[in-house]
Amino acid sequence: MITIYFAIFIAFLNAAINGYDNSIFINMATLNSFGIAFTGQPDFQSNSDKYALTISMIQIGEIAGCLFVGYISDTFGRRGAMMTGSIIIIIGVVLELVTHNLNIFIFGRFVIGFGVSQVTTAAPTYTLEVSHPHFRAWATGIYNTGWGVGSIPASIILLCE
Repeated sequence: MITIYFAIFIAFLNAAINGYDNSIFINMATLNSFGIAFTGQPDFQSNSDKYALTISMIQIGEIAGCLFVGYISDTFGRRGAMMTGSIIIIIGVVLELVTHNLNIFIFGRFVIGFGVSQVTTAAPTYTLEVSHPHFRAWATGIYNTGWGVGSIPASIILLCE
């Protein structure tokens, strides 16, 4: 039973990373240091077209990733799809970390979105598949709180900035 709870916890973390990323980036883009690093101007939000593209690029990546979700999940299984999506997310994060070029940063957001579509599709299905029938509703409910659990620490971190 501990193994099943651990598997559900791993699936839960897939929801939490999505909430963390969304909250951290939307709040981070308002910081003067972010604007100076990527545009040379402290107010990144005043450049509305770049700001909107940077914010929405993760959703564009998710749309592109949706085209491959079924194939990846069917080929590699739910755990394989979560692993594949996590690796893709790590690649996107590395792209964001190593650059001061806004275009590469935006591409990194796209890559993250592509990976997020894999994990957020496979994880709830995996949770349902491995849960005992008596705990299925409970496990799925816990999974759905993952976005909020990920967004709270991100907001606290940026509140201290």
